[in-house]
Amino acid sequence: MVQPVHVIDECCDVDTFEELRALGGPDAPVFCAGRPPEFASPNAKRIGNRWWRHDRVLQDASAKPESVIHCWSVEAALAASEAIEANSPLPVVIRCQGMPSSDEQEFLQQGGDHNWRLSIVCATPALKAQLQAAGVREDLRVIPPYVVQMEAAPQRQARELARQRLGIAAKEKLVVTPAWAGRTSGHKFGIWSSAILSVAEFPLRLAFRGDAPAERAAMGFARDAGFAELLRLAELPLGQLLAAADLALFLNQADLPPQPIVATMLSGVPIVGPDTASARSWLENEQTALLVDPRKPRAIAQALMRLLEHPELSDRLARQAQGYAQQHLGSELVRQRWQELYALLLMSTAGRTIT
Repeated sequence: MVQPVHVIDECCDVDTFEELRALGGPDAPVFCAGRPPEFASPNAKRIGNRWWRHDRVLQDASAKPESVIHCWSVEAALAASEAIEANSPLPVVIRCQGMPSSDEQEFLQQGGDHNWRLSIVCATPALKAQLQAAGVREDLRVIPPYVVQMEAAPQRQARELARQRLGIAAKEKLVVTPAWAGRTSGHKFGIWSSAILSVAEFPLRLAFRGDAPAERAAMGFARDAGFAELLRLAELPLGQLLAAADLALFLNQADLPPQPIVATMLSGVPIVGPDTASARSWLENEQTALLVDPRKPRAIAQALMRLLEHPELSDRLARQAQGYAQQHLGSELVRQRWQELYALLLMSTAGRTIT
């Protein structure tokens, strides 16, 4: 089995890091270009300056010809590119979760100018098509996120414990937002959650994942709007949060975060999501989820109410989403595809053609 060298950057999010740890294992070597995020600090080693000019990590990794450099974002690859170019003959994989910035696109478009073998791995076919349309001509592949199989029907005790930790009463309905709310999206989440709660015709509680700045922004707005008591910051692992949930809600208007959406599908929690191209890469309206205009709180609230009032619809959508995820997005299938790609890259570096 190929053991890659994992590289993250300062902006690595929680879900990407959890995917790395799940795929690579607890002892996988993790390095960060710059200061590691707080949640990754115990596991990730900082590599000198941002450009690693005076560090021997890549030279040491190069002594293991069976290895691959796995960059978990285009930004991480961009930050490491000079050191890779100068010090490492190892092939490079770049994980691409969403459409890169203009500078990052330029870096990918110039991939053929580097002396290392590069493969860009997209989370969805739609993203691959976008990169091709943007002029990226490197080896482009699609591998969905690696998510450890979630328990479809959590034990009653686990569900009750998770709801208790969130302060959710037995008869209350809990809607969770599995996507991570960062510093800049907390205020937006507070606005949208308050708007949804204001038009909901059913007693709802909303639990969200996020950091401390996101919590302050979201709760501050919700408090001003009079809905702070219905909002909860979920300081739980994603699996426990989904165990407590009655419904899952994705509000993202841009790229849907791959890891939380796959985890939610595997868990069997019914989903309401945005009717966007990104969401349609994963979900089919009325078949595996209800997709609505993310700019309309009333439409979102009505979709949530519809699922709560029609449990047979809710069960059908969740069951079909879970079946699709198990068949096409299962963890062992994804792990196998990563290992096959690593092996192909190593053979290519040895002088054979990658296909």
